[in-house]
Amino acid sequence: MKPVLTLCFCLVEVSFVAAFGAPKAPSKNPDELLKEADRLAWIKNWMRAEPLFRAAEAGYHKRGDRPNELYAHIGRLRGELQSLPLLVVSNELGDDLESPLVQGDPRLRLRCLTVKGDVDMDVDTDLATDDWEQARTVAEQLRGRQWVSRANGELGILAFLRGDPSQALRLVYGALVSAKASPDLGAEIRYLTVLGRGMAEVGNTEQGLRLVDQAIALVAGEPDLKDPLLQWSNKADVLEMMGRASDAEKLIRTAFDVAQRDGAEGYDAALSVSLAKVYMERGDFKSAVPILANAKRRAKQVDGMRLVSEADFALSQCYEKIGSLNPARDASAEGVRISQRLGDKSQLPPSLGQLAKTEVAMGHVARAEHIYERGEDVIAGLLVSSSSPSAKASLVGTLSQVYLGHFSLEAYQRHNAARAYTVIEEVRGKSTADTLRDRATITAHR
Repeated sequence: MKPVLTLCFCLVEVSFVAAFGAPKAPSKNPDELLKEADRLAWIKNWMRAEPLFRAAEAGYHKRGDRPNELYAHIGRLRGELQSLPLLVVSNELGDDLESPLVQGDPRLRLRCLTVKGDVDMDVDTDLATDDWEQARTVAEQLRGRQWVSRANGELGILAFLRGDPSQALRLVYGALVSAKASPDLGAEIRYLTVLGRGMAEVGNTEQGLRLVDQAIALVAGEPDLKDPLLQWSNKADVLEMMGRASDAEKLIRTAFDVAQRDGAEGYDAALSVSLAKVYMERGDFKSAVPILANAKRRAKQVDGMRLVSEADFALSQCYEKIGSLNPARDASAEGVRISQRLGDKSQLPPSLGQLAKTEVAMGHVARAEHIYERGEDVIAGLLVSSSSPSAKASLVGTLSQVYLGHFSLEAYQRHNAARAYTVIEEVRGKSTADTLRDRATITAHR
């Protein structure tokens, strides 16, 4: 199955690595509890940090220490994201940010903004961008170099979602270099995974797999981390892209066992989508449907709308393959609505292309043509914001199904050879013109 330019789970997931064994008997001192919780949270072991944040919150409440109580409370919320409705958490954190207590305490404000930024990445791209830009400003004021770097990395991920892959690569790669130099293990693991999945999405699967494997090796070398569910999930997707369905399935089932053992229920939906893709790669679309439907239901329960959109895309493909065209259209239409609402320009063109394809299958040719044109308009905007020829070429290659679908519609449905030729020439001419323009700019500055 051709990969979709989405990076959905990799970018917006509840960052989590399963805990290594049972935690030691906790101290009753809230200061010590908070220090250990922050240490675990920093390396992104939020599951193990969550009970410590909870205990520290209770301890500070007894002391009447409201600033530290709120700080621990926000950390606890972050640890519970896999089971909480994201919109509810986002609204609560938004209210906290407006409170005089948080307004007057940069440390509290940074904690609130970074957690809200994580939440909003799966709620609203523009909102999350504002969160992380504010977080970067506060981190600069506090001279928190590592938090500045992390904020840049998250802004890079958001740049990708907004349709600016060149800016995304610059920021995420910069954050990875900074994490290696710091060192900042949690950030290094995250950005290796992000870059690895991103490279695989645009066709460089071998390099992508190497980067994800590097992230897995780092997890294995940290005593307080053990089972890298996020990295396993992304590696399985890369293996599926490479046509290694059996290897992908083995890894997914291992991850499922670990998630169930450690109560990491928030990963079930994402792992289910990955498993469904393995069935789709094998051509077993009928078996993939109930898996995707269950994943979609579970993702909706916690407002994981990017994952819902990814499941919708795959569901539409499956329904189309088995001849259930009305459900196929409904799933793809929902995926389009979600991508538009989230401001996810990376996922919108493939979703529009799949919707148009289902409309063609149902005989709605004029409607399909309009939808293809919408998808091409979005791609044109993405090409404008891509600053390098290689980025443009990768983008056109990854989203080529939109143009090929439109070409097929004009050539074989409408029997309009002239219009079909124009569709291909428009994208070819656009890419060639941009390449020539870039070369002229480079030459002029030599």
